[in-house]
Amino acid sequence: MPAVEVAVQTGGPPGQILAGVLSETTAPLELLIAIEHAIPNPTLVLAAADALVTERIVSSLPDGTSPAERARWADVLSVRLSQAGRTEEALPPAERAAAIYRELAAADPARYRPELAAVARQLAQDDPGRYRPDLAATLVNLAAMYSKLGRADQARSCAQEAAAMFSVLARAYPDRFLPDLAIRLTGSGRATGNG
Repeated sequence: MPAVEVAVQTGGPPGQILAGVLSETTAPLELLIAIEHAIPNPTLVLAAADALVTERIVSSLPDGTSPAERARWADVLSVRLSQAGRTEEALPPAERAAAIYRELAAADPARYRPELAAVARQLAQDDPGRYRPDLAATLVNLAAMYSKLGRADQARSCAQEAAAMFSVLARAYPDRFLPDLAIRLTGSGRATGNG
């Protein structure tokens, strides 16, 4: 943890050294998670280290880890890889996160249906759900990655689905999600190559 603080304060070589150390050090999952949480996000100086530690977390998740938690970490990994400039490597975890959230919604609609934009209106009056913001964020990340890879149709579809979810969240919780909706609506054109 002190190494993370020094790397954040000084930048440059300490961030690279930290990435090297993290790739070679054996550490329990709890410590890896603590390190990942200690790294400020977004970060340019520690982007490589953050991506590396998140990769190790994802590969270290125990067999009994819930699908929702696996989806969350897959999404975090996709963001960290993208921030480290590893866009092509970031796509598979983003797709995996979105697929898990969709499977959860199909298997248990009463609990996970909030993740899906198609049912957003009818759920807006109920509890919008614990996972809808996670899925919406995953779809935004996936749209950005598709766009960077030149897959405009897929990027547009994900961005539209995410915007629909943020719209429902903004109606249910305007103080919390209206700014997100505004960002997504103004940023979705750029993410899909339309703005």
